[in-house]
Amino acid sequence: KVGCIHGDVDISIQVPRDNRRDLDNYFKALLDLLVTCKIIDDDRHIQALHIVKLDLEDKKTCLVTVRPAC
Repeated sequence: KVGCIHGDVDISIQVPRDNRRDLDNYFKALLDLLVTCKIIDDDRHIQALHIVKLDLEDKKTCLVTVRPAC
């Protein structure tokens, strides 16, 4: 379900394990995209950010989960 989450958020990002990119290269572009697509108001509201490499079925996809911060 997509819609704007106002206020503080926690974000989890899952990327393919066999991807050769450094994990830190995912952050900025994805966070800017969340703001541009109006998923979050502003990336300054991010309270927690978690990124992990997993064995994902689609090697060209990442999974981003955004939740209101606790």
